[in-house]
Parts: sequence; structure tokens; C-alpha cells
Amino acid sequence: MPCFVPHADQLAPILVVREAVDHGPAGVLHRLHGFAVCFAFAVLAWRARGSARVGRLATMALGIVLLQLLVGVLNVLGRLPLEITALHSALATALAITTAITVRESLMSRATAQERANLPQHGPRALEGAR
Repeated sequence: MPCFVPHADQLAPILVVREAVDHGPAGVLHRLHGFAVCFAFAVLAWRARGSARVGRLATMALGIVLLQLLVGVLNVLGRLPLEITALHSALATALAITTAITVRESLMSRATAQERANLPQHGPRALEGAR
């Protein structure tokens, strides 16, 4: 059931739909989704450990997921104030941005590796292929 909660500066009311996620099937689905996302990012971080930049980004994304999971659990168990609840949404945004950057860096590193493989060779190796 949505309720209006005044913003910190008391000027702009914001809509908070808290009950829909805390109870019922939507809450269970939300929690299962959180654990699935955590598992997926753990696998991503493990698989990307060989790439310096992508590995760091994937590990940072996993850290964001774990922090978001912790904030979500504490929110349900402790009925935390609105500011802490908003942190859960802010972490979701940070995760989306980090995921986009990780995908971009992964694609860029793959394209760079392919470009290096297609470059003409110079020096002694180039002469070997010409014989």
C-alpha cells in the first residue's frame, strides 16, 4: 500500500511503495532475484579474474551486489528509515552503471585483441611468412 512520506527538506513528497516488496509473492521473488544476481556476479568476477581492468570492475560490481543484499536484509529485518531504504535503490543504480562499464570494457578489450591479431606483422616474423 503506497504512502506519501515527506522528503528530508519537507518540500517535495515522494511516493514510497514499501509494503509491496516486503510481503507476499513479490517479496519472495525480489529476494530470490537478489540471490540469483549475487551468484551471477560471483561467477562473473571469478571468470574475469584474468583480465586486470574487467576483473576489477566485476569484483567491484560483486561488492555492490553484496552491499545491496546486506542493506535489503537489514531493511526487512530492522525496518530501517527511508534514507537507508533509498540506499538500496542507489546501490541498484550503481550496479547498473558498473555493469554497463564492465560490458563496455569487456567488449573493448576483445576488439583490441582482435585488432592486434589482424595487424600486419613486421620484422623477422613477417619475412618468415613471405618465403
